[in-house]
Amino acid sequence: MARPVDEPIPAGELLFRRVEPTFVDGDRVLPKGMSLHLGCSGTRAKYMACVPFDALAPLIHPGKCCVVFAAMGDVPAGSFIDHVQGKAPRTDSYDLAVVDDPLDPAPDHPGANAHIEVRVTRTNGDYDPKIRLRPKFRGELEACLAAPFRVCYRPSTFAAKACPPVDSDEWTTLSDGGSLHELFVK
Repeated sequence: MARPVDEPIPAGELLFRRVEPTFVDGDRVLPKGMSLHLGCSGTRAKYMACVPFDALAPLIHPGKCCVVFAAMGDVPAGSFIDHVQGKAPRTDSYDLAVVDDPLDPAPDHPGANAHIEVRVTRTNGDYDPKIRLRPKFRGELEACLAAPFRVCYRPSTFAAKACPPVDSDEWTTLSDGGSLHELFVK
């Protein structure tokens, strides 16, 4: 059974997401790495047993996925306007939000209780997982969403080290501009 929804997600809480290496450039995530076309989800640090590898490692296909992270407060949220040009110009307004979305735990998905989802809704509308966005506008949203995320695990750079507990003071170095990767290479 999934845990109860725990919102709002604190601004300082870290969020993680798996992306294909082709959607990474250096330590930055490319917009397609945050694809809203088929849904964009991730994992909350608060509900992971250990950040990020102990909870994510079973989900990572060796040599095929990177793990990226950002603080909740750095992830863009709020209203975005799509100015539609053409024969019948109009302005559409959408809301972008990261929501706590715990799933039922399963053996093949150990991080299910830590699940989050990025949702796009029409302003003042209900959430529809099949919402259709103009490709250009979707790309703009994906670029905004990708901007704060940084790579913390790349298959070729993983160094085995026990990661600190979620409430460890070691994680505070991130807010001072430290590198998450440095925590695992020391």
